[in-house]
Amino acid sequence: EGDVRGSVEVVESVGATVTLLVENIRRRSLTISPLEATIFALGIYGDTGSLLFTSTTPRDVQAVAYLLESGANLSVVAEFLGRPMTDEQKALLRQLLMSAERHVINGCKVLIARAACPEFVVGLAMLTHTISEIERLDVIFTVVHMEDRVHIVGRSNVSEINVAEILAPFMGGGHPG
Repeated sequence: EGDVRGSVEVVESVGATVTLLVENIRRRSLTISPLEATIFALGIYGDTGSLLFTSTTPRDVQAVAYLLESGANLSVVAEFLGRPMTDEQKALLRQLLMSAERHVINGCKVLIARAACPEFVVGLAMLTHTISEIERLDVIFTVVHMEDRVHIVGRSNVSEINVAEILAPFMGGGHPG
């Protein structure tokens, strides 16, 4: 409700939006260069945590297979995804870990971490995922005040908790996980 409407809208459950683009390219029998395949693969691997996030679908995996057949270079993908954290990201991760509050709500283990940064720091979703991997809880929310707004990222490792639904009142979006 209240979102900007496009002349063409595609809303489907996949782990990466690029998957929809790749499926459309395949459907139309368009050819893509190895560079384009690599860029598309980077998008899918980035959005799906290298196909490890619970939101990853078989369609994402099939899209990656097609991209590999089209010449995607996984060493380039690995180089971009494997970049070390910046000093700002490390400082933010430290703040989030130090502020982490753990709760049990209806039997689910929930972590809420908060921080503030004077400037925007790229990669809050990646930092949230990193905390999720460290803590191994059911649900995590990171709430960070950066510049002039508050950014919230949620991750759910259980199907019973839909973080997109929880974040909807905050004008959030995304997938249930």
